[in-house]
Amino acid sequence: DIDDVQVYYPGIMEVMTDLQGMGESNCAWNRRSMLHRDTMLAAAAIYKGECSERSRNHRTGPDC
Repeated sequence: DIDDVQVYYPGIMEVMTDLQGMGESNCAWNRRSMLHRDTMLAAAAIYKGECSERSRNHRTGPDC
């Protein structure tokens, strides 16, 4: 059985915190240990853009 559950986060940091808590980290041997600040800022901007687009289309509730 499969249940589809949609979860919405207010920002990228909450997403990353939940992923880390679930143990969903990159297991590649040659990966860098930390994300650069610029990478996180770019991801936050993309996430914010996606969230505002969903809100404009009324596909979600008030929090994204």
